[in-house]
Amino acid sequence: MGCDCTKSAHSLDSEAEEAVQLYEKALGYSHFPMEIVLKALRRPEESKIGLPLEALKCNLEQVGVPASGLDRENSPLGAFYHHFQDEEGQFSLQSLTLLTVLLSESPAKQKSEAIFSLFDTEASQALPSSSANEVIQELCDIALLYLPMYAEMETAAVGEEHALRKVKRYSSRLAQGYEALLGCLQALVVRGRAELTYEEFVDTVVTQAAYLFDPKELRARAVAARPNVPKPGEDRRASHMKFASANITEKPVSSRPN
Repeated sequence: MGCDCTKSAHSLDSEAEEAVQLYEKALGYSHFPMEIVLKALRRPEESKIGLPLEALKCNLEQVGVPASGLDRENSPLGAFYHHFQDEEGQFSLQSLTLLTVLLSESPAKQKSEAIFSLFDTEASQALPSSSANEVIQELCDIALLYLPMYAEMETAAVGEEHALRKVKRYSSRLAQGYEALLGCLQALVVRGRAELTYEEFVDTVVTQAAYLFDPKELRARAVAARPNVPKPGEDRRASHMKFASANITEKPVSSRPN
């Protein structure tokens, strides 16, 4: 069955969405210009692939982005950032760049230009379709999976049982619409092209998929994209739930969707 990702649900669980937005804003990225955070993360003297924990903490704190608890994997903040950490303990600059772009208040054109310039690693003025699809998937991962899970963990940590049930239910609804929305967005932006020029990528995103940079709108469209009858037991979050409990004790494992 096809998916119309131009539609947005108007029946969001407002209380749960407000909780997600609350903790989303608490991450701090929306409080600063996108360019300042990106410059702090991507210092010339440091690796262009990943950052160790202490370097990431230092860079974020210099800008003013909260980093307290980032080094504790059993804390909600530490578990959230662990999604962007590899087996060697390095935090992916690609993932952190997309997190910054997604949560900043910059216009869609500026965001799409920043993504293209950062991911056109060979300065070829062309972005392979595989790279474009990867960008879209990771933005969806953050907006539809990681941020709601982070809200769950923070809500559980303060003992708000009623609110926690609502956020969990909302997270499940988002997971049900994940695959359909992701496939629709990738098809909308890539359109079967082997690669996208700078103009093609920026123009397509700005004119037809600007909501790719709006977490709230992505979530609304994921809810609208849910199949009418989800398959029993089908939950996109299954491989991501290692941290989403009130008692986070086990060492998390990288959980990027396949």
